[in-house]
Amino acid sequence: MHSTPRRFYAPKETNLFKLIINKENHLHNVQHLNIFRGKMLDVFPDYRKEAEDHLSKAVKLNPSLADVWLCLGNCIWKKRDLTAAKNCLSLD
Repeated sequence: MHSTPRRFYAPKETNLFKLIINKENHLHNVQHLNIFRGKMLDVFPDYRKEAEDHLSKAVKLNPSLADVWLCLGNCIWKKRDLTAAKNCLSLD
């Protein structure tokens, strides 16, 4: 008997697919993608410019995100810019 090979088709509605494609919440999605990418890159012990870029974009979209400011300050501290890192952590 000749059988046709089965193919795996990923469901069209996955969370990541919705996150990227949903145009109504575009800015919200961009913010979350930047937060996710920035935090993932900030895990490394050395400074990563990409992490700073993503975290900076996220706080520009929503400056009230204290946890993202903390990550951004930590990231900038890794490049030894202590003044800028302190500014990220200040409440002024």
